[in-house]
This record gives sequence, structure tokens and C-alpha cells, in this order.
Amino acid sequence: MKPTTRRTRAFLGATLALTLFGLLAACSWSATSGPFYLDSLGHFRSVPYFRSPDLSWQTIRDLVTANPLPGARRFLPSLSFLVEAAIFGLSPRASRLVNVGIHTLNIFLLALLIRQILACVGIHPRRDSWTLLCASLGSAVVRGLRPRSPGRALPCTHQGARSLDPRGSPSRLTWIPACVGRRQKSWFVPLAAALLWGLNPFHADAVFYVIQRMALLSATFYFLACLLYFEARIRTGRAAVGWWAAVLLSAGASLLCKETALLIPLGLGLLHWLFPRRGKSKAWSWRRLLLTALATAGILPGGLLLLGYHPSALVEAIISPGAGRSFTAWERLLTEGRVLLDYLTSFFVPLPSRLSFTLHYSISRSLWQPPVTAAAATIILLLIAGGIALRKRQPLISLAILWFFGNHLLESTIYPLEIAFVHRSYLPSAFLLLPLLHWAAGKAGSDRPHPETGDGKAGNGRPHPKTGDGEAEESWIRRRLLGAVIILILALYSAGFKIRAEVWGSAETFWSDAVAKAPGSLRGYINLGVIRDTQGRPKEAIEIYSKGMKSAVDENVTSRAALYCCNGIAWMNLGDLGQAELFMGRALQLFNSPDCIVNMAKLQIRKGTAAGAHHYLDYLARGNPRYPKLHLLRAKAYLLRNQLPEAKREAALELQLYPSNQEARAILKRLGQ
Repeated sequence: MKPTTRRTRAFLGATLALTLFGLLAACSWSATSGPFYLDSLGHFRSVPYFRSPDLSWQTIRDLVTANPLPGARRFLPSLSFLVEAAIFGLSPRASRLVNVGIHTLNIFLLALLIRQILACVGIHPRRDSWTLLCASLGSAVVRGLRPRSPGRALPCTHQGARSLDPRGSPSRLTWIPACVGRRQKSWFVPLAAALLWGLNPFHADAVFYVIQRMALLSATFYFLACLLYFEARIRTGRAAVGWWAAVLLSAGASLLCKETALLIPLGLGLLHWLFPRRGKSKAWSWRRLLLTALATAGILPGGLLLLGYHPSALVEAIISPGAGRSFTAWERLLTEGRVLLDYLTSFFVPLPSRLSFTLHYSISRSLWQPPVTAAAATIILLLIAGGIALRKRQPLISLAILWFFGNHLLESTIYPLEIAFVHRSYLPSAFLLLPLLHWAAGKAGSDRPHPETGDGKAGNGRPHPKTGDGEAEESWIRRRLLGAVIILILALYSAGFKIRAEVWGSAETFWSDAVAKAPGSLRGYINLGVIRDTQGRPKEAIEIYSKGMKSAVDENVTSRAALYCCNGIAWMNLGDLGQAELFMGRALQLFNSPDCIVNMAKLQIRKGTAAGAHHYLDYLARGNPRYPKLHLLRAKAYLLRNQLPEAKREAALELQLYPSNQEARAILKRLGQ
């Protein structure tokens, strides 16, 4: 038979990629009917250019220079949202499907990266692995997951690596992979590990949470930078310059997606330390890596400064967390030990009952409060020490451990972000399953040479027809058993992905799930209560808020203020203005939220006290002069005093800032303008 051409392999690889995208899209379809949640909704509401998207240079420049949100500084994700909004409009369905596409690309980039890593531990991938997304697997899927034609020996730059020399061709198709022996691990293990990582329902929330396209795209360029690094380090002379420049460009692109790209030098250093290039002196190798790290370390902080992040502000945020945080930097570090272990267990055992968008952990005030804090810290230190100790004998285990904890250094240590979000483990969890799959594939192969072929199997992996080698037959069974187990796990993961998608399908199921799985967090109670209130059921909303006040512990003051404010709004909708003012007053004592100030002004207008409304609105105007409905409420307050010219002026200002405001338009129409 003629060997498959590069074009054929590319076609089969593209077919495989589209098939995987279709599978993920089918599993995710229920989630596409859900709305935008939390920061996703706030991002699109608060950034002005999303209300009338266009692709002019002025709008693109405003992405960096005139955005009101820190998240909008992440240029590439915001640009993707802008392009998407210009084509499809602001659609949760379109946004989530785009996220699925990026996630599919990440799966194949991870597979390519694992192939490069396995080349460094003695299994050399084919040189044409850069053809579209591991096309060799596509060819194998079509023909029973086996190579079709004899391979040719290729020169290898890694000590101990062996070239591929597959033999034989299948006589029939089979659903269970046969090629998981030593010679075929170079592509089977990477694809299996990447698929198990990508279809793991643990990552479903990162894909469905639209704003976390930032994390998805950042991982895309992170993986790409690592892939380019493996190619760059074997180049010499002028050819090397372009490859190293591509590494730096990929790192910069990752930074323009999310600030966690600052850890790329650490990731490259870890790959170099665990999988050094053979044939060159250590001094030469480390000198080249040091130059790359210095260049990257100079470019990335410079990019942060250009994006508006100043070192003094970052240091101040760490030393003295804002009023919205109920923990110090040390308490956060202690708490994150328990969080990281919970991430690990949820990744390896992603039961639907354990997966939740809202995660809540009581704050660790010391190593012994709660007592499990010390145990978590000890386990993590032992894991890290084990990863360092095993770096020569078991580099894949070291990679899984050190990559996970190393890529959590920014978001899961002392910087005062919220305690936990599942999407923070999207990139760090990339290699967790690799050592296990590599070990299982090795056990499934045969170590005893065949008497005629010199291999552990008779050419095509079946018992030799003349000698009936029983050991080869046992190896043949083990390989198919491993393939069947992996297919079963992928099927279970797909089902779990679909279950998570159904939770994201409506706001009510989403927040009900959050309340049930994280009863100590106020976020679920607040949002579920708001849903009940907007549905015209304020009594049920008040009951939910009351449960939240009793159940939530260790919550920050902003969350408690939001709960009191929403409770006041429900009482106002119920008609009890006295109770409404009591709860809103408590909320403002805890935290001067602009939204709560606006609702207090509404309450004063309903009570008929224009002076009280002006008092709160004037306070809001000093800090947020362009806040939505500020001028509208001022117009209503002036109408209470029968000051018609002032009411016209304020309604016109509101309409000028927000042309879609129908209430301001109605006031102007009523006043004859």
C-alpha cells in the first residue's frame, strides 16, 4: 500500500478535530440556552463599545486605553468578544460555542506538547507531527487505530529515543485501540491524556463561563509557547532567532489574555529542568534558557505596565486587602492549601455532586484553625518534595506535580482575589493524568521479544501465527482492555460534561445548584433571591435571603451588604417601606455600594421625600457621575418638587448617556420635549 500523504493526514486530522468539536458542542448545547452570569454580564454591560459593536480602529484602540474594567485590559479576549458581537450580536449561545472551539484547539495543542515531552523520555514522535493536529491518529481511527504503512527511521536529537518502525496493516476495523504498545505510545498516550483532560467535566465551568475565554486563550498561547520552545532549543544560528522570537511573541499574546502568563518563564524553566536537551553541555543549555527567561521577564512586566498595572498598586493590594476581603494575605495562603487539594480530588473524581461554580471555604486563621489546614499544608509540601526528588527517575510524575502547583502561584497564594474558582485549574491540571496513562500503556505492552520478529508482538500486535506466542496474546488482550477502559472513561466524562451543561441552561437551576452545593456562600442566595424577586415572588426571595443570613459564614462585608440591600429591595416590592429602609440602611453601613445607593434613592422617591433622594444621589454623583439611572432618578426627584426645568435637564442627560432608556424618554415626552 502507498503511504499516506501529508495532505491526507492533514485532512484526517482536521476531520478528527471537527468530530471532537461536534462532540463537545453536543455535550454543551444545554448550556448555550443560559444567560450571561456574573462578570460576563457585568463586562458586556459596563464596557461602552459592546452596546454598539463595530470594528473601527478607534474602537480597537479603546479596548486598551478607554475601558472601565480591569478585565477589559485583556486585549485579545476583548477583541474576540468585539468581533463576535459585530458578527452574531451579544449572544450567550455564540459565546459559549466559541469557547468550545478554543477548548477543542487547546486539547490538540496539549496533545502535541505531550508528544514533544515523551520524545525527551525515550519515545520520539514523527517529524511531521506539526501537521494539522496529530493527523496520524486520524489515520489510525479510520483504519482500526493502527499505522497503515511502514515507517522510516528518523534521526533523533534526544538520548535514548527510538524511531518508529510500525509493521503490518490491519485486516479489519476495530473499535478498541490495538496500538498502545511501546512503539505506538508516541501518539496514543498524548491523545488519550489530552482527551481525558479536555472532556473532564471538571473543566466544564471554565468553558461555559463566557468571561473565562481569557483563561482559555491564555492557555492556548501558553501551550504554543511551550511547543515553540521545544523546536527552538534544537535550532542553531540564525534559524534559532526566529523560533525564540516566536516563543516571546506567544508569551506576550498569553499576557494580553490573562496576567497569569507571568508564569511562562517558570513553565519553560520546569520543562527544561525535567527534560534537558541531550548532546550539549549543561552550561550551554542553561545559558540559552537564562537569556530567554531574562527577555521574557523583561517583556511581561513591561506589558503589565502598559496595560495599567503599577507595581505600587499590586504591592499595596497584597499588604492591605480592600474592604471587600475578610482575610489577610497569610490567611489566604493557609486557606489555599485546602482549596488546591480539593481541586485535585475534584479533577480525579469529577462527580456531578461535587462540581459547583460557587465554592466556599471557611478561612484558615492559623495552621490549627481549622485543624485540617496543617494537614493540607503538609501534604502539599510532601508532594512538591516528592516531585523534586523524582525528577530524574520519574520526570513525568515530577512534571504533573510541579506544573500544577507552579501554575497556581499567582492566583492561589497571597494576592487578594476571591478564595476559589474552578477555572483557575484549567491550565495547571494539563499533565495530571499523563504519568498514569504512560504507566498503563507501558504495562499493556509486551517486554518479551518475539522469536521471529524481535518485537513483543507478531508485526500487527496479534499472537504469532506459527508459534502461537501466549505472552504476545496476553499483551494483545491488555492493549485492547486499556483502550476499552479509556473509551469508557471518555463516555462517562462526556455524560458528566452534559450534566454540567444542563445546570448552566437556566439561571434558576444554576443558582439553585450553587445554593445546594455551597450553602456557606452568600453569592448563591443573593442571585437566587433576585430571580424570585424579579419573577414577582418577593416573599420567597425574603425567605431565601433569611436562609443566607443564617447559613453563610466567613463572608466578606461586600457580600453581606449585597444581601441586606437585596432584602431591602424585596421588602420594597412587597410594599413594606419601613423594613426596606432598615435593611438598606444596614447595607450602606457595611459598604457604600453604588447599586444600593441607587435603590435607597428609589425608596426615598417612593416615600415622597425628594430631599432624601437628592442626598443619596449627590453622594453617588461625586464618585460615579455617569452611573446608570443617576440622572433619571434626579429627574424623578425634581418632579416630586414640581421643578420641571430641572427634571427636563436631568432626563435629557440620562438619555444622552444611555439612549435606550425608555423611562427618560417617557419623562421628556410627558413634559412636552
